Amino acid sequence: MTTTDRISMFRLLAAIALITATLAAATSADPCDRFPHGSYAYADCEAQRHWF
Repeated sequence: MTTTDRISMFRLLAAIALITATLAAATSADPCDRFPHGSYAYADCEAQRHWF
């Protein structure tokens, strides 16, 4: 494998990693999901998020 092939492979892997990270960030979980649903902490978090 030549140096150019290795650089191209590295760039391809970096692009795939960037796309994966972007998709993961875009579809990340709700911040209140760290609390169990139905708990007071979850309800409080939801109330604070939707407070106008």
